Amino acid sequence: MEILSIGAISAWQQQQTALQIEMVMLKKAMDLQTESALTLLQAVVQTSPATPATISVATPTVSASVVGRNIDVVV
Repeated sequence: MEILSIGAISAWQQQQTALQIEMVMLKKAMDLQTESALTLLQAVVQTSPATPATISVATPTVSASVVGRNIDVVV
C-alpha cells in the first residue's frame, strides 16, 4: 500500500508542476497580447488626425406636392 501512496503522491506532484508551468505560459501569452494591443492603440493614436474628420452628405430635398403622385406599375 505504501508504494501505491508514494506513486499517487508523485503523480499528483507532477500534475501540480505541469499546472504551474501552464499557468506561467498562459500569463506570458496574456502579457504579450497586452503589449501588442497597447502598441496597436498607440500606433492608431499617433496616426489619427488631431481633429476629427467631418463628412458632409447632401440631403435630398423632396417637395411634399410630388410625393405620392406617381405609381410605377411593372407588368
